[in-house]
Amino acid sequence: MFNIMKFSKCYDVGKLVSDAEYFYKKYRNNQINLKKYRTVGNDLQQQVTFGSGSLYDYVNKMWLLDPFSFNQYCDEVVGRYIQEVCNDVERVVREYYWLDVGRIRLLKMESKTCLSYHRDPQDVVRYHIPIITNEDVFFIIDDNVEKMPEEGRLYSIDPGYKHTVVNAGKVSRIHLVFDVPRKPNEMEQDVAK
Repeated sequence: MFNIMKFSKCYDVGKLVSDAEYFYKKYRNNQINLKKYRTVGNDLQQQVTFGSGSLYDYVNKMWLLDPFSFNQYCDEVVGRYIQEVCNDVERVVREYYWLDVGRIRLLKMESKTCLSYHRDPQDVVRYHIPIITNEDVFFIIDDNVEKMPEEGRLYSIDPGYKHTVVNAGKVSRIHLVFDVPRKPNEMEQDVAK
């Protein structure tokens, strides 16, 4: 069973690396949100936002921040190649699935690290574009080892299955990650499982 889906879409890795390096050099954070978060009063944050960890409270089973309320690009993203890529992925998701993309992040994982083995909420699907990866980066999804080996390629993953990612390599891994709400009929099918 494959939990990672590979798409035909590919993007210019050199340009993505250049943009990612700009953000990491400037902000020195391993998680960079490329969209602003809409607050209750509909004011938008005016800078790139950071954070590590989840927006979901697993104890109380609720979102701390709605990942689908990140809906306007941060000023520094506008006009860069990474915005073109994000716009294209958003177009594809809207065209084929009639859904809007929420939070978009650059995620950097240092060498010789891993995440906890966890399950994310059932109402989100994630799309990934590996920008920098290596042969020793892998996901364990529902006890199966899977990879996203091709830099610049669009993949999707269902984070509702128990999973982790391991970077056992000697270089940092960088992915561009999109949060997309799961279609209601997909959620109903999962509940039936």
